[in-house]
Amino acid sequence: MDTQRLCLGLHFTACCGRPACDPAQVPSLVDEEGFFHSSHYYRSAGEDFVSEKEAGLEVRAQMEKFIGLVGRKPDYLDCHAAITPKLARALEETAGEYGVKYSAIPADWTQQVQVGGRMVRYFGGSVPDKTPLEQLQAIVDCPEEGCGIVIYHPGYLDEIIMTASSLTYPRIHETAMLCSDEARGLLQKSAAKCITYREL
Repeated sequence: MDTQRLCLGLHFTACCGRPACDPAQVPSLVDEEGFFHSSHYYRSAGEDFVSEKEAGLEVRAQMEKFIGLVGRKPDYLDCHAAITPKLARALEETAGEYGVKYSAIPADWTQQVQVGGRMVRYFGGSVPDKTPLEQLQAIVDCPEEGCGIVIYHPGYLDEIIMTASSLTYPRIHETAMLCSDEARGLLQKSAAKCITYREL
């Protein structure tokens, strides 16, 4: 596969599975069995328990793992599910060290954040009261001018996803929508322009 043509990002995680580092190097990020703390653990902690130094080690380890697998640096770096101020600083600092764009998740999704040289607003690809296609239509029809990033979690379900994630069936509905002729037609008829992180 020609990975140079694809815009690929590193979706950093510190809340699912095991670290790329030796767990002994990142004790604030893992439980007694060496697995990352869950996103529920982050949300219910009440304080920022993350060591910024340890977070930096793990971000760099995942970055190097990406480079080893893909053969180049990612086009951008963002974070999965759980984020704390110290973890966010480690991500932003590491992105700067590697010269890649950092796509920060805002605390308030109605607020814009800077990614590269552009201000962007985030949109959720799945919402409770709409199908994925209806949500895509609502995003495309949004009267707000500017650049938006739509967050999807396409994929198929396996035992790991079913036991480790609270986001299950929306993944297969998003996959079907994103691969559909209806979604392609909707985007082609709209005034929206689809771009990649490389253009931010």
